[in-house]
Parts: sequence; C-alpha cells; structure tokens
Amino acid sequence: MNIQNLLKNKKILISIAVAAVILVVIFVSKSNKQEANQETGNAQQGTEQGTTSTIKAPTSGKTGQAIQQTTTVTKTEISVASPAKGEVWLAGKIHSIRWTHEMGRTGSIVLLDASSKEIVGWISPSLSQQQVAYDWDTSKVSLSKINPSRKEVIAGAYIIRVEFDSSNIRLESAPFQIISSGTEKILNHEVYIRNGIFIPNYIEVQSGDKIIMINDDGNNTRTVKGAGVVLAKLVQRDSYVFSVTQSVKYEFSLAENAIAKLTVLAK
Repeated sequence: MNIQNLLKNKKILISIAVAAVILVVIFVSKSNKQEANQETGNAQQGTEQGTTSTIKAPTSGKTGQAIQQTTTVTKTEISVASPAKGEVWLAGKIHSIRWTHEMGRTGSIVLLDASSKEIVGWISPSLSQQQVAYDWDTSKVSLSKINPSRKEVIAGAYIIRVEFDSSNIRLESAPFQIISSGTEKILNHEVYIRNGIFIPNYIEVQSGDKIIMINDDGNNTRTVKGAGVVLAKLVQRDSYVFSVTQSVKYEFSLAENAIAKLTVLAK
C-alpha cells in the first residue's frame, strides 16, 4: 500500500513539474514576442516631422538580432558657423564655409541675395555625408545644381544656405559681405580657440578691421569676454566677429579659463 501511494505521489509531482515547464515556455515566448513588436513599432516611428531629421545607425547586439539606434537632430542643434554675422569676404580669395557638425546626409550649398532671398547660384552642388566645411573662392557660382556653367559673383550682401537631401532641413548663415579687391580695405583676422587658449594670443590690427574668433576646441563650449562682459558663447565650430572701431588696446578672455588672454593692439 505504501508503495502504491509513493508511486501515485511521484506521478503527481512529475505532472506538476511538466506543467511548470510548459508555463515557463509560454511566458518566455510571449515576452520575446512583445519585445519584437516593440522594436518594430520603434523602427516605424522614424518619419520626419517639421524641422526634425531622424538618422538610423546600426549598433551591435545579440547574435541574430538586428538592433537600430535612432539619433534625432533638430535644426536648432546644427547651424552655420562661418560666415559669421558682419563678416567681410574678399572676392577671389578662399574662404571656409563651416557648419557645426555632420548630418550623415548628402547635400548642397546655395548662395542667396541677402535682401531678396533669391538664389544667386550654387556654390557646391554636392556634399558628402560626413562633410562639415567647404572652401570657396567667392568669385563664381554654378548656374544651377545640375548646370556646371559658372557666373561671376558681384560685390554685395549675401546669405549662404546649406541644404541636406531627403530632409526639409536648411541652414542659413547670417548676412555677410563680399567685396571686390581694392574697393574697401577691411581685413579679417582669424583667432582660434584650442585647448582652452587663444591662438594666436596677440595680434596687431588697424581700425576698421574685424577679428573672427573661432571655437575649434572639440565639443567644449567657450565663453568669450571683453572688459569683463560676456560677448559670445561659442559652441563647437561657432564663431564671433569683433569689429575694431578705435585705435586702442583690446583684451579678451575665456570664462572657462581665466588665464587665457587675447590682446589686440589697434593702430
């Protein structure tokens, strides 16, 4: 009798164990299915809205699983750093058009009339996905994106627009001037901020010249001060233009590094 009870109890225990295993398998299967549905739903939410562009980049994950990470870049997070507001470019000279970081998209650069906003021509009909700068001689532009024929750029006030393909993001610079050689003697002096200091840290200029301070210090934001007053907060590759109006000595500093100084002697 005891043996029969023992066998009966053993069968009951085995039945309970089998049922528990089945429940665990069902739970794991449902959990994996929910995760897969969630990943599919997230991948379908990449539609661009307004001025927001979504860029998808593959990331490593578990074997056999395709995992995607979305990076959202809005228009306010990327901007044209050069030319800066009030900057003066001499026609026929090489000047660098710069924006704050790459977009992961191809694109083009267009020259606009500052007053009418009408297109003057195409500076570059094609940009690579990783491009953050373009060197332009400021003398000529192409007639269109597909027509390589070029025309002269006359002196005047302009705006540069950087357009990215497959998105509605368009970056526009502040108005700047292009002048003809010999018409007006305005010199630009570029000073770079690197490793928390000004390079160079001393320059001599003439009244009427412009000093362009460029943040080339990685991802660090740099705050430029003059006479103890904050003049500009520069994000990566951003720039600030200071117009020299008097024949005096100017001194600038960085809020993040009080030791860093820039001395400008205007004659």
